[in-house]
Amino acid sequence: MTTAVTKKKTNPIVRLLFGGRIHEPGRPKKVGRWDLMNRIAWYHLWADVFTTNSQMRDSRTFPERDYNLYTNNRAVFSGKDNLVVFLSFDGYGTTLPMQFRAEMRKRLHPTMRMFFMDYSIPTTIDWEDPKLKALLRNYKNTAEENKGLDNNAFEYQKNRTDLARDQWREESIVYLSNATSADRQLEFFEYRCHAIVMGIRGEDFDESLEKIERFCTRNGITVNRVVQHLADFTAAFSPFSMDHSRKSFGRVGKNVFSDEIIARFTGYDQGRIGTHGSYIARDVNSGYPVLYKFRENDVDAENFVVIAETGGGKSFFVKNLLNELMKYSRVRLTINDVEGDEYTPLVSFYANHDSCLILNMAEGQGSYFDPVEIMSSGDLAIDAENGTYGLGVNYTLSYLSALMGSHLHTYQWAESILKNAISVVYRNAGVLGNDAHTWKNSKGLTLYSVYQVIKDGHEALRRGAAVGDYRASDEDYIKSLTFVRAQLAEYFEPDGSRASVFSNRVSTEDVANARVVLCSFGMKSKATVMVDEVQLQLSQLSAASIHHVRSLTCKREGKFNVTVWEELQRWAEFPSAAGILGTAITGGRKMGDINLIISNQPSMFMDAGSKLKIFENVQSVAIGAIRDANVRNEIADKLSISYLKDELTMLATATSKTSEDGPESPYKRAFVIKLSTGEVTLGKVVLPDGIAQSELFKTGSVEAVEDTTIEEASSAATAFQDPDDIQRQIDNLLQQGPPLRRRSRRAQQAAVEPPAEVAPDSDGWDFSGLIN
Repeated sequence: MTTAVTKKKTNPIVRLLFGGRIHEPGRPKKVGRWDLMNRIAWYHLWADVFTTNSQMRDSRTFPERDYNLYTNNRAVFSGKDNLVVFLSFDGYGTTLPMQFRAEMRKRLHPTMRMFFMDYSIPTTIDWEDPKLKALLRNYKNTAEENKGLDNNAFEYQKNRTDLARDQWREESIVYLSNATSADRQLEFFEYRCHAIVMGIRGEDFDESLEKIERFCTRNGITVNRVVQHLADFTAAFSPFSMDHSRKSFGRVGKNVFSDEIIARFTGYDQGRIGTHGSYIARDVNSGYPVLYKFRENDVDAENFVVIAETGGGKSFFVKNLLNELMKYSRVRLTINDVEGDEYTPLVSFYANHDSCLILNMAEGQGSYFDPVEIMSSGDLAIDAENGTYGLGVNYTLSYLSALMGSHLHTYQWAESILKNAISVVYRNAGVLGNDAHTWKNSKGLTLYSVYQVIKDGHEALRRGAAVGDYRASDEDYIKSLTFVRAQLAEYFEPDGSRASVFSNRVSTEDVANARVVLCSFGMKSKATVMVDEVQLQLSQLSAASIHHVRSLTCKREGKFNVTVWEELQRWAEFPSAAGILGTAITGGRKMGDINLIISNQPSMFMDAGSKLKIFENVQSVAIGAIRDANVRNEIADKLSISYLKDELTMLATATSKTSEDGPESPYKRAFVIKLSTGEVTLGKVVLPDGIAQSELFKTGSVEAVEDTTIEEASSAATAFQDPDDIQRQIDNLLQQGPPLRRRSRRAQQAAVEPPAEVAPDSDGWDFSGLIN
């Protein structure tokens, strides 16, 4: 008879703890060294938990592989350096800082990035739900029990947490009641949020995470590091996998928020254009300032077109741009003012602190720039690269050819005579075109020097002394030389009928070193046909020469030459305008130029822009009110902003009411602005009344400016020398108050508080591209 052996059952708790690996009766024991710790299953679990929490804050202890993607369930890695960690935001305090996400990002190392992933599932609040009613009764009873605890100051510290929790509950219930009322009807969501932080492993990465955790703790935000089963976690929240498993979702805390609260979580601000740079305008819709950094990339051109009809705020917009740019000490300003008095008050303001030069090139005034002396930047390499010798020869020939008038090509030897005279002048001074070291010998040479060579040659021909000249027997040559001398004598002989044209020479040093140069053509209320053609060409050539001299000097000194080309449509009427403006606009990229191209006649701008090849070289535009729909559409098409036609229509149909008549349209004197960065906005310049109503923005003659003395416009070039500090003058203007004899309607606009901004290094300008 055999007796059945009953197998002893193992206690399930023992099996749970030891994984069923204990010795059971009836089973022989294993022989050999026995390691208890290896037989305990739960030891490995807790060892992994301990290791995870102890090493989680030190990314240098993580494994390093050459794989593109791998994980240790504490982070996700790519290669040996790059890693990604996940943070879950499981709870929030009673209040949160505005833009708290931006505050977190400020604590990141520059090599790190932080992205927030939000998940909102619509939900509703049913006040008739029995569970909710029971919860409210429980809250009510707790609050009644805690009543009176705040009256005992000696016990307040102990009861402070309970009292704050009761107050938070009461405020939340009141908010929810109002939010779900018929008046508001806000939407509610079950809200979850986690962040993806990526960077390069190391001490900087770990310290940044600790700073974020301290920030969250200080502001009542519950943040936890996501570890274990990272593959399942990313799959659950990825929009590509659609694996929204309840288990993984539960690893991120759920909070019920209204839509208006969730909207405040994001750091995105509608209407914010730019983070640093110069104040261009204020966004009409958001009220944020539009900031733009000129010449942020030295390899790109910077041509800014501003178009608006008369009364559209063009001058106000451009002068604000100039004031913003003049704040930087490494900016110099050159203004080509066709009418003559548009920018005189502005320049007279700068003259209080900077060296300013006003050149009146109007007919009969006599100020001119002599091109014979070879322009020099002070750096032979820059001079040779830009061919200043060739420019000197070509500009001199252009000046003298302009003096010949329309008869230049009537005499076949005329141009040859001029070229030969220029060559003789340089050769006699020891100037060689292929040796840049000799170019300095041209100092002091003028157009009078060239005329003297022509005069001497003609006198020698008359006396019969030009025996060795084979041209002396050529009748056409004799006629041509006589014609050339006769034409030039009108300008360069003391008793010449037009000797006043070249009576006031402006020195190259004054032009090169002045902080501001204003070239005034004095054509206000004048048609082009009313102005002498020769005088017009001379003024134009002088402006082009001055622009090039200043660009060369700025390049050598690591500065920028800001040039205003006012009244573009009138420039197009000038002879040789295409060559002059084309060189400035297309060649200004390498020179570090910033060109502001202005027009107040949009219909004429279309023809002028095509003739001068403006449309092919524009980076930024600001277009104001244009009433003609056809012109609006054509400009939008030409400037590749056809998608902004609706906005241009809004500007054109804006009401012209003043503040006394009623609410003014926000689009009045506004501009559609498209920057070279690709950003587009509707903006208008809004300044404090003390500045907007001052003479600084007034268009008129210099005599209207109080407390500023400048010689008559009919005088020669007027120079001013003062320290370089425009900001101090603006501060004094705000404190003392400017003269308010004439109120500007622009001043009716509301003032805007300027944003706080940290001054960038080197005035925010990068000059590496200018020195190379």
